[in-house]
Formats: sequence, C-alpha cells, structure tokens
Amino acid sequence: MKTINSRILNSYAEANSDDDFVHQLDGIANTEGEAAYQSFFSLLTDHRVEPSQAKEKWLAVVDHRRQLSQSLGRPVNLLSAICDSFSSEEDSLNNLKLTKISTHNRIIKEATHDSLTGLLNKNYFYDSLAQQLALAARNQNELSLLFIDIDDFKSINDSHSHVTGDSVLKETAELIQKAVRECDVAVRFGGEEFVIIMPNTNCIDALILANRLRLAVQKYRYKEESSESLLITISCGIAAFPVHAKNAEDLIRYADHAMYQAKGAGKNNVCLFKDENRRYLRIPISKHVQIKELGFSVSPEYTGICKDIGIGGILFQNEELIPIGANMQINIELSKEKPLLLIGTVVRVESAVNGMYDIGVALSLKEMDNLVKSKISQLLTSVRDGSIIS
Repeated sequence: MKTINSRILNSYAEANSDDDFVHQLDGIANTEGEAAYQSFFSLLTDHRVEPSQAKEKWLAVVDHRRQLSQSLGRPVNLLSAICDSFSSEEDSLNNLKLTKISTHNRIIKEATHDSLTGLLNKNYFYDSLAQQLALAARNQNELSLLFIDIDDFKSINDSHSHVTGDSVLKETAELIQKAVRECDVAVRFGGEEFVIIMPNTNCIDALILANRLRLAVQKYRYKEESSESLLITISCGIAAFPVHAKNAEDLIRYADHAMYQAKGAGKNNVCLFKDENRRYLRIPISKHVQIKELGFSVSPEYTGICKDIGIGGILFQNEELIPIGANMQINIELSKEKPLLLIGTVVRVESAVNGMYDIGVALSLKEMDNLVKSKISQLLTSVRDGSIIS
C-alpha cells in the first residue's frame, strides 16, 4: 500500500495536467490493481470508498468531469469534479472542504507521529496493534511485541540537561528505525519508552532483533552539549502472541513486565516474558561443549564450557565470536555414554574475561522442529535443482 500511495502522490504532483494524471492513475491501476482507485480517494479526498466500488466511482468522476467541461466549455479541475459528483449523491459527505495535500498530510502526520522523534505515537500504536493481532489470529501467525526503556534516563536529564535528554531520545529513535524491518511498527510509547510491533515474528526472532538493537545502542556514542559522548544502554522486554497472550491488553502488560524484569536483572538486558507458573529452573553446570553451526557446508567446530542450562536455553563460554541469529548444534558431555545434543539459535553475545565470549542460545522444541524441517527442505530443494546428486 505504501508503494501505491507513493506512486499516486508522485504522479499527482508531477502530472502536466489533470488529463495526464487521469491517464497515469489508470496506468497505476493496471500494474497495482484496482486498490489504486481506493487509495486515490483516500489520499486526495479523505473519503472512504469501498474497494468493490472504487473503480466504478472513479469512472463516474471522470465521466462527470467530461460532462461538466463540455457544458462549461472549459476544462474543469479534477477535485472540483469530485466535489460536485459527491455532492450530487444521496449518500455523499456533507460539508465537504478542500485542502492542500501538503496540509492534509501534515495534519495526518501530526496526529499519528511523535513530534520529537518522528516515530509513530501511542494513539497510532493501539489501533495498529489491534489490526495486526486480528490479522495474526486470522492467518494463524505469530506476533511479538518489544518494549524498550532507556536505562537511567532521569539521571541524564538531571546530570546534563533536557536538551541532551531530547537528543538521546532522537538518536535512540534513529537506531530503532535502522534496526526494524519495513513490516515492523516502531512507536514512541511515552517518555523514554519505545515499542516495536513485529508481525509474523516468533519470540526467538524477536530476541535476536532486540539483542542486536541493545548492542547497537551500547556501542553508539551519543552526542552531548559539551562535545563529550554519552554511553547509553537499554532494557527490553518481549511477549508474543499467541504463546504468552491472546489479546492486546495482556500482550502489552506482559511485554512491559518482561522489560522490568530486564531492569531488575541489572539493566542492559533483554528478557522474554515468563509468568511465575511457567518459570523454568536454570542450573549452573560446568561441562565441555562442542559447538558447530548448522549447515551443509563444512563449518568449524568449537569447544567451549557450559555455564548454565535450562529448558529454555543454554549459556556457554568460548573463544570464538558467534553472530547473533546463528543456528547452532551443541553437544554437551554430560557423560561419555550419554552426550546431550541440542539445537538452538544464538540470541545473546557478550564479551567475557580473558578474550572469551558468553554465548546465549535459546532452545525450543518447536524451534528445533522448525530448524530440522527447514534443513530437510533445503536438502530436498538442492537435490531437485541438481546441486546435490542423489
């Protein structure tokens, strides 16, 4: 829809005449579908037209403009023809008003965007979350919600200034915009809190994105009035639909709760929501592990030391930097007779002492199943395409 809207607005602004624009809009509809006509009415008149009626109304407007031009003996402006056409309909809008597109777009942006950071605002968030949850439920997809809070933000305002605080908010928003995908909805929720709606995203993928963003903020050097740089960290909480919550209210509450768990764990953390009845025990354990990235190509095998393990994940330490998002197979020497083989996704990477790295891997029976199926699918595709000879 963004592409259609952009094409229509660009065509309207660059068309040599209304006749030229009429021709261009029909061309857009030929490539993008009849949704282009509905988008036209929404963009230029703020009038809601049902998709099934959009093309018919467009053709009626074009014909009405032609008749008006013939009757008056001069070309009639397209928007004038639209107003006259709508006013003659029994179900038309009352008290129609004309406004510049730039003015209309500015008003819409002010109503939906945060003026300081340029991100979408809290009012837009609630409507968008309701729509995305309805789509996820209808299509049986997952959706994750990420709450973000800038650590110790009050002390930044107190120790520096509100000008510096505003600068930190704007630069954090820019980092968020760089981290999210086009389908994600990034919002300034209020104060120093931000929210990201992630459609078609399970909690493991949300963990990966959150940790990438956390590291980006941690490494970033924020500008300060005295030309010094500030070191900022964030705490993040994640809840997912339908795994943790079935409605918007619970999803928001659980993601917010997870964020405060991250702060309670020492800040500069990402926590996945777990209610008290589902909290998994993590056991400290020092055992050798063999780590290898999943894939058909020959990949190196690393040796590390397990630090702790639970149903939901494992933390180990090794000398090699493994990227966030990597799918790993992990062999733990619980005993020589009974090694434990696990499959998971790297969701956290931290520098430890003596050149070592702490690697956090999320484990999930569902994700293990998905990874195995994905690898089998890749194998079958390779055989079919002839890149692997059976």
